[in-house]
Amino acid sequence: MPKLTRRAFLKSTALGTTAVSISPIMLSELFSTPLRPVSMDDYKKYEDGKWSYTICNMCFWTCGVKVKSVNGVVKKIEGIAGHPLNNGKICAKGNAGIAALYDEDRVKYPLLRVGEKGEDKWKRISWDDAFNIITEKVKPIMESNPEKIHLASHGHGGSNIKYLLKAMGSSNIYAASWTQCKGSREVAWDVTYGHHLTSYPLYDYENSKYVINFGRNLLEALMVGETGGFLKFIENGGKYVYLDPRFTTTAAKAYKWFPIKPGADLAFALGIIRVIIDEELYDKNFVQKATVGFDKLKEFIEKYSVEWAAKETDIPKEQIFKTAREFAAFKPACIAVPPRRNARYGVETQTSRAIAIINALMGNYGKKGGFFLPAKVKVKPYPGIAFPKSVRVDGAGKGNTSPLGDLGEGFINSLPELTDKGMVESLFVYGTNLITNMAETTKVINMLKKIPFTVTIETQMTETALYSDIILPEATYLERDDNLRIGNFPYPFISLCSKAVEPLYESKPAWWIAKSLGLKLGLDDYFDFKDIEEVNEKRINLSGFDYNKLKKEGFISFNDKRIYEDDPEMLFFRTPSNKIELYSSEFEENGFNPLPEYQRVPQPPEGTFRLTVGRVSAHTHARTQNNKWLTELYPENMVWINTEDAKKLNLKNGDYIKLVVENYKSDKVIAYVTQRIRRGIVFAAHGFGRLSKGLHRTYRKGVFDNLLIQKPAFDPISHSQGYENTFVKIEKA
Repeated sequence: MPKLTRRAFLKSTALGTTAVSISPIMLSELFSTPLRPVSMDDYKKYEDGKWSYTICNMCFWTCGVKVKSVNGVVKKIEGIAGHPLNNGKICAKGNAGIAALYDEDRVKYPLLRVGEKGEDKWKRISWDDAFNIITEKVKPIMESNPEKIHLASHGHGGSNIKYLLKAMGSSNIYAASWTQCKGSREVAWDVTYGHHLTSYPLYDYENSKYVINFGRNLLEALMVGETGGFLKFIENGGKYVYLDPRFTTTAAKAYKWFPIKPGADLAFALGIIRVIIDEELYDKNFVQKATVGFDKLKEFIEKYSVEWAAKETDIPKEQIFKTAREFAAFKPACIAVPPRRNARYGVETQTSRAIAIINALMGNYGKKGGFFLPAKVKVKPYPGIAFPKSVRVDGAGKGNTSPLGDLGEGFINSLPELTDKGMVESLFVYGTNLITNMAETTKVINMLKKIPFTVTIETQMTETALYSDIILPEATYLERDDNLRIGNFPYPFISLCSKAVEPLYESKPAWWIAKSLGLKLGLDDYFDFKDIEEVNEKRINLSGFDYNKLKKEGFISFNDKRIYEDDPEMLFFRTPSNKIELYSSEFEENGFNPLPEYQRVPQPPEGTFRLTVGRVSAHTHARTQNNKWLTELYPENMVWINTEDAKKLNLKNGDYIKLVVENYKSDKVIAYVTQRIRRGIVFAAHGFGRLSKGLHRTYRKGVFDNLLIQKPAFDPISHSQGYENTFVKIEKA
């Protein structure tokens, strides 16, 4: 019988992650120390057990998973066959959910700070004591100035704490994903098509013939369903053009890889538009019937020649011509894909506008092989009283001073300024880490020191938790019931979130924390339910669906066919003109260029390198670097540097180096010398070199990239922060 070690399993999982084809596997014995061989016969003893259905929280794709437990111990996680998001597949991170559950570094009990903020001195207290202290601090603010209570949140369970905050009378809720990731892309799509592209873009990869990808590294910053669709596109013979200064795993699948000059993506897009318009390669019927502003776009593009685009991008003009012609030859079964993390240089909103325009010119909206149409399932809310009226103090959202911002996610990078103005008296933090997801780390730490009262709800001792007044231990997703997951990719579905085992230590689910604190604060009318299961069951029954079916199968899906529309006159867009706006009236109204004007980004001074950051397939943002199993796959980041640049610095592969900016020098980090990256730039995976000793596996291992990003660029349209205008020097360690 073949033997399987934990390390061998993890290596095989890493390979399976790329292919998104990991077979379900029993994981129970993989915690044994020291490591011992595990026979496949060992797995047979776990055939009997209890199955529970939930969604994976190891990243934010929320794959449908089923969890086997035996005698109160989780033994196995696998995808739910047929689930719309992942169809039975899970990645390395999904398998490693067990390691997150049984991690000795977990926050185990409510903690009260007894030292200075950041000093990491705590006193264990009871839940009652924690709620009494929070009530004493927060209730006076709630009764006088509720808008001074703020919440930074990320992840599915955060909806419970958002509910609590709204019941308090505050709408000042933030998600780092807007300003640090997708905001510029969403604004561009909203003013062009009348809706966000969303976190689950409706790309019809499986039926597409040609894709131009502007740096969406979807095989490493992977989301299982999207990645699976992309791999089917490759298997079907689709042609794939990839633009990225670095030869990533995604680049390895490309028909063509262009190592584009950083910050020049808009120039390439404008070059493509110029060819499409000059050679009349656009879908004339679609443009005439479904868009407005074509004549203005045609006049505007005259100033951007293909020769100019070639010079800006370092891509030969012949390749720009050829790519545009090939791309258009397959219309409408072609897609131009913007990055997911689209906050880099401070100019990304207009870059995304140009990408949105390319798609419109191809007439691929609602077309097979382009973008299928969105569909939604309506699930009624739990009946209750309306929340008090409130106003965002950062101005984000329609009706506010920054109407192009998102009313629900806000501008998290406004918190330091709001704190200095005395507008943040209490901050709740759920499932997010401000010190790792915001630039200017020293500024963020100073902000956390100034905020009078901070409560962090977490499973691990993050850097932000260190600067909190109270830490509340949340149950992991395997230990908690939670709100329904309602989605529409690739077609509408409802997922159940039910616990597999009882919570360890004194951890509690977020719904219980929200309800218990809400009752202490006198908000009884908002929390008139026994538990979250009662809420879910009532919502399902009120909506006319079968709750028993949901419990039995873990999800309900609807309309399992993608929706297309061949007639452009049947399409409706929630823009001012009710058509796709090539010339944006909303941008014009708000004082921004209604067409995607090019802006050159700053270039590195002599002797410096542009710092670029990104993801690896084994980790999610800065959430999983301390995971026991995932650490074995990718224990610390390395700094990629071009071979020729390394020669000039007398660096060899594997040497230790330090990255240097004004007033800061990084911890030592391994140099990865390679030809897979452009000269003049370096790359480091985000989320490593951590500052909290409570994350013992990743503490000070590698480089903490946020400490180097001291002067982020700012996109005035979307309020996104661009991190990749940071220029570093390199020293041998």
